[in-house]
Amino acid sequence: MDAEKLISLPEAARLIEVDASTLARAARLKKLRADKIGGVWLVTPSEARRWKQEDHNPKMKRR
Repeated sequence: MDAEKLISLPEAARLIEVDASTLARAARLKKLRADKIGGVWLVTPSEARRWKQEDHNPKMKRR
């Protein structure tokens, strides 16, 4: 079984078309399953897509 490749948050952000800082915040809040290795957040492409589909709703604005 092949393990899925880990990518950086900036790469994941480009893949799912969101800002990298949004992904970093989600990782810090444990809403995005990511690992911080050597000061760099890493995530699988499938996890980034899952987060966008299930947890990220850009239409909801905070007041």
